[in-house]
Amino acid sequence: MADYGRRKSDKMLLALEREIRQEYAKAAKEVEQKLTKHLDSFARKDKQKLSQLSKGLITQKEYEQWRVGQVMIGKRWEKLTKDLTAVMNNADKAAAAMMDGMIDRYEAELGVKTKVIATGGLAGAITPYCTHEITVDDGLLMRGLAVIWEKNAK
Repeated sequence: MADYGRRKSDKMLLALEREIRQEYAKAAKEVEQKLTKHLDSFARKDKQKLSQLSKGLITQKEYEQWRVGQVMIGKRWEKLTKDLTAVMNNADKAAAAMMDGMIDRYEAELGVKTKVIATGGLAGAITPYCTHEITVDDGLLMRGLAVIWEKNAK
């Protein structure tokens, strides 16, 4: 029975990991697209300004002042970073919803409330959005490996 439960848990966890990876891949693609759009827009405007400079329509000083105004500071930069942060926050919330759904399925099958421990690099980013109580333990894997090493060293 324990092997069946372990195999089923492993299968469910792999499916969850795949779904979460896909969600973050979509978010990364969206971030890349937004950033590329922003940088492409700058490149087009810069080309226009350089053309104006070469034709004598603006001075070198005017061109430099324009460039300084385009640097990623101030309101433009704040808007871009807010947009990109929102994309990643949405991915965190989607991953949390997936985790909550999986926990619900486990608890329904087991018929009891379970204790959940999240590990890994994104655990701290995802669990605040979960509705279940989840303990984050970034050191669990290393402690487990240390126990195995100690047992094998005897």
